[in-house]
Parts: sequence; structure tokens; C-alpha cells
Amino acid sequence: MVDKKIRRQGNSHAIYLPLEFLNELGLSAGDTADVSLDTVTKEIIIRNAKTTPLTDDNRFDRLVKDAVDKYLSSRGL
Repeated sequence: MVDKKIRRQGNSHAIYLPLEFLNELGLSAGDTADVSLDTVTKEIIIRNAKTTPLTDDNRFDRLVKDAVDKYLSSRGL
């Protein structure tokens, strides 16, 4: 996790993303990203618009995987 400041840009606000994040998503300047808000987990989700849409099924899979990864990481596994 990286802490980033929210900056004012005209009438909007912006968060500058680390290059590693963009590379992991297969994005670069000028590409289109899908941005959504998960009101349950209070997360902003940024996806490459060219990838498979996030459905309820694979969203659940991602949440479970993230929880398991976090648990294993906290145990040093």
C-alpha cells in the first residue's frame, strides 16, 4: 500500500499513481481505465478497460483471495 495525497486539478481532484501500479494493470498514459467505487469495502477500483469486466462472482473471488493473502502474509507464510 502506498499513501498518496489527493490533489486539486481544476474542478476535480487527482491521485498520481506509481508507475509500478500502471505496469501491473497494463496501463500507460492515454489508455482508458474503468474506475468504480465499492461502497461495501469503501475502495476505489481501477481496472484496465480492455480486461474482463468485474462481475459479482469474480469480485467475490478477488475479495476472498485478498483476505487469504493478507492472512498468510500476517503469519509470515
